[in-house]
Amino acid sequence: MSNPNLFLLPADEKFDGSNWIEFKTTIQNAAKGRGLLGYMEGTISRPSPAPDATPAPPTAYWGSLSPTVDEWLQRDSYAQSMITLNVVNPIGQG
Repeated sequence: MSNPNLFLLPADEKFDGSNWIEFKTTIQNAAKGRGLLGYMEGTISRPSPAPDATPAPPTAYWGSLSPTVDEWLQRDSYAQSMITLNVVNPIGQG
């Protein structure tokens, strides 16, 4: 899953300030299905870069609990986008 499609809800399901429970449930289930719930919950911490120049072996599975730094950055950004792209007005809501 190196370049996943963006997770976009239909306009009537996006968070609008009044549908928090439904929105949260949908986003959490989608994140869990993509192996990204740990990024949203903060249980998959950003790894420290390797002290030497030896790169860490890549992991293909997005649910890996020990991603490389580059993988963590990509997956964390994707998890953030699952939220921000599915809010009607992210600036006005926050």
